[in-house]
Amino acid sequence: MFLLNFHVFCGLLVNCRTAAWNLFVSLILYVCTAVVSMLFVCVYYRNLLIFNFIVINRKSLTRAHLQGASFGLSEAFMFFANAAAFRYGGYLVEEGEMTFDEVFK
Repeated sequence: MFLLNFHVFCGLLVNCRTAAWNLFVSLILYVCTAVVSMLFVCVYYRNLLIFNFIVINRKSLTRAHLQGASFGLSEAFMFFANAAAFRYGGYLVEEGEMTFDEVFK
């Protein structure tokens, strides 16, 4: 019954991830409500879940910073390589060793 409802619910929406996430959140809230009314331990599980999300977020943020720094460094290398090539081409045109059209061929 639960799987049938999930497939129908997921089929009606365009984004299945959103549907699955909403179903997951409502399920957690339902379980937390039952746990709070019976055992008063929902706060522990909620804090545990939040702690795990924070650890994952920190790891992904560190990885994003490293990828951004390496991308910036590679773009800087390309920028300075182009600048050196254009400067050398300008030098050759200025000295008369090549024409302007020959530099760009």
